Amino acid sequence: IASVASLPGWYAHRLCGEAAIDPTLAADLMMWDVAARTPCEVDPRIAWPDVRPASDVLGTIRAPLADEWGLRRGCVVAVGAADTQLALRGAGCTDRSSDVLVAGSSAPLLRILDHPARDPARRLWLDPHFDDAWLLEANLGEMGTLHRWLRECLAFSSFDQLEALAASAKVGCRGASSHLGPRAMDLRALNTARPAAILMPFGETTVTGAPGRGELARAFFESCAYAARSGRAWLDAAAPGGERTLRLVGGMSRSPLLGQILASVLGAEVIRGPADATARGAAMCASVAAGLAADLGEAGRSHARGGARHVPDEDDTEGYQDAYDRWVEREEQLEEM
Repeated sequence: IASVASLPGWYAHRLCGEAAIDPTLAADLMMWDVAARTPCEVDPRIAWPDVRPASDVLGTIRAPLADEWGLRRGCVVAVGAADTQLALRGAGCTDRSSDVLVAGSSAPLLRILDHPARDPARRLWLDPHFDDAWLLEANLGEMGTLHRWLRECLAFSSFDQLEALAASAKVGCRGASSHLGPRAMDLRALNTARPAAILMPFGETTVTGAPGRGELARAFFESCAYAARSGRAWLDAAAPGGERTLRLVGGMSRSPLLGQILASVLGAEVIRGPADATARGAAMCASVAAGLAADLGEAGRSHARGGARHVPDEDDTEGYQDAYDRWVEREEQLEEM
């Protein structure tokens, strides 16, 4: 091996010919002691990238690429960071009284900590964060990818159509539950071969009819919230923090229905948006490197945005309790298969 780089580091090297990595990405390469916030000992025979803060100037874009892409010659290339940490920065999520769900293709649920805390049950990630902070992460698995897959399976041309169908069904989906992807992922036993399922009580006789397309669609949205409730329970066990709001960012934060279901299932206020939080975080790093902001804090203030708010519906919260218990029981059954 001539040299080692993260994927963003490799891309930056292609742009400007220089290589570096920030602590959030260095941890993924086992180069960074997360708890101590210091470099690990690495094999001296391999050319490892320098560890530098995100937003440092790495170099300038190579002239042929600048000409090919229509960029100004001398355009600055900045040291970046991991996508999850950038999403929190881009959304302005610094409040320790809020958890953050980055609902993109996958869905990490995060709690910002002033001190490193490890899950005694070893189910969670501990990640470095900006500003001498840490992130405790309950990963909820595939979410946005399954959202798109479900829309395509139901032959809808837009997510709004899927959302309207899901909103037409009642809380609890008449006993139906979705187990397609979203779940609190236990790092001790990642059963990637377990079956996915949409479970419906077809054997029941009801006066209102059997579950149908609306229940199928809504069950997926409810499963996202049930996974978040399970993940939040794990975070509470490892790093208790009292009552917390939830910041919902990433592509699925465009969904008002998901925001409301989360609020009622968690029994907590949900602040929704922005959908492009990771891109905003990357832009903030670039703006500091370009001299448009003194530091990431100043860049964050210039990118600050509000969000839509959702509060729990007490009737729905009560109705979700049995549905959540049923979902957890079925999750455990699938995990054993």
